[in-house]
Amino acid sequence: MADGIRLQKLTDKLRRLAKSNGAVLVGVARADRIPASVPALPATKLMADARTVFVFAVPMLRGSIESPSLSSAMTSTHAIYKEEDILSHRVGLALEENGYRAALVAAASPIEMSRETKGLLGDISLRHVAEAAGIGRIGRNRLLLTPKYGPRVRLGAVVTNAPLIEDSSLAENPCDDCGLCVQACPAKALDTHTVKDAVKCLGKQQTWGLAANIRFVEKLLDAPPEQQKAMLRDPEYWNLYQAQSNTLLYTCYECLNSCPVGK
Repeated sequence: MADGIRLQKLTDKLRRLAKSNGAVLVGVARADRIPASVPALPATKLMADARTVFVFAVPMLRGSIESPSLSSAMTSTHAIYKEEDILSHRVGLALEENGYRAALVAAASPIEMSRETKGLLGDISLRHVAEAAGIGRIGRNRLLLTPKYGPRVRLGAVVTNAPLIEDSSLAENPCDDCGLCVQACPAKALDTHTVKDAVKCLGKQQTWGLAANIRFVEKLLDAPPEQQKAMLRDPEYWNLYQAQSNTLLYTCYECLNSCPVGK
């Protein structure tokens, strides 16, 4: 009984910490009850004795992601990721001060860049963790949908061996399968009911990402010297340079802006 009270107090303390640092939604999922993702990404990948995952959501700025200015949208997105990484670290410190271990889950990057993952997978699926923790449910757009904010949140999490008090999942899915996200997707990445075509999505979402870099370098190597000089003075290269300097640059927010949930 005493252990239960102590763990409830610790769980409540972490919730307060997260909400006082920008999180609007907080939940706890038991590691062995997180829905399986494809491919499987269990919490034990980060910590062999993982018991629970503490997960939280920070809302996105609606004006920024709806803005015709991509610099506003991308700066807002990256500001959230920075806040979430710092918050995850603070939650982790609080857990370790109480005698447990904590492993931060990167909100966005770095991620494993291998032939197997192709830079498309994080250590665990934050969407599936958040669904198990009752923060929302995965919708047709394959994003986490929350009743209040819809898909317009970003997620952060900490894996721990602390047996925190878990939350129940949402009984109802906010997504009514209206199909607006499918219609809005310029990459046609949501045409099936099962999975999102991540390759198609990434090609549109990160116009100046790794694939674009590879194509440019291949063309550059095949071009004669004078054309190479011209290519390096072309805006295509400038955008690639800027993307490399700023890390991931998102250039598409249609699946977020088209969703009626939380509007």
